[in-house]
Amino acid sequence: MYKISDARSTTSGEVAAQAGLSLTPTVIEHPGPEPAKMPMNGPGPDTTERTPGEEQAIAGYQAKVEAFNEASATVKEARRKEESAHDSLQSALKMTKSLPESLVPQGWAWAPVVTGAYSGAYATAKALNKIADSAQQKADSARALLDKPGLSPAERQQALRGYLDGEGKARPASTGAQSAQRLDDMIPGNPKVKEGLSTSIKGAGVVGLATTGASVYQDIQKGVPKDKAITKGAASTGASAGVGAGMTALAAGGYIGGVAATGGTLLIGTAVAAGVGWAVDNYYDDVKNWLTD
Repeated sequence: MYKISDARSTTSGEVAAQAGLSLTPTVIEHPGPEPAKMPMNGPGPDTTERTPGEEQAIAGYQAKVEAFNEASATVKEARRKEESAHDSLQSALKMTKSLPESLVPQGWAWAPVVTGAYSGAYATAKALNKIADSAQQKADSARALLDKPGLSPAERQQALRGYLDGEGKARPASTGAQSAQRLDDMIPGNPKVKEGLSTSIKGAGVVGLATTGASVYQDIQKGVPKDKAITKGAASTGASAGVGAGMTALAAGGYIGGVAATGGTLLIGTAVAAGVGWAVDNYYDDVKNWLTD
């Protein structure tokens, strides 16, 4: 027996009816056990062949079984789609409530925010100084090359471009670093502590990575599938690191100051990471189902 509903009974019900299955508006009855072979010579080992009537009965039964299985598969697929639509609706309702809330750090998520506020200016100044020093070294090397006698016009022109390019990159990066350094000077604390808290691995702060690891573990313990929890953690961390790299690049190019880069890395980075986490929470299953369907 397989229960159906009026909303999805048309196809499955037609298949069942055409095969001769018993059905009601809400139930498709299973065809039952296979017809037994009837021996012609009484009790004992069954060595007889099926009669034409028995063969016809078996064929009819098999057709009913196939029809029942087909109808059952149709109903199961309809139920899956209905449940998926219901889940999507529930997720949509949940999203309208959780998005604003997700932008406010909760629990472990405060750790990188607090440490970022404390050591962010130090980290920005350090990153911009590194860019400025590298650019200045290239400018100095090109300048030294210009002083060498015997350069061809093409070589001199290339050296001059290198010098101007290096100076052009070093100046705004140095200015941004000085701005961030002035902000850092206003924040009391040991530089070594700030150095440790601002340590990063490929752009991702170690404090943020540790926090992400703890968050992923907690999500898994709450029943979130491992692939979804890990994807959320990796995507959020990557998004935050991307914002930090973008802010540093803007400051190095002279488009924003070092203070703005520090604040942007902290505030925008936190918001973007939270937004990405919210998107994974609410859209991951839909995307995964779409890719696997």
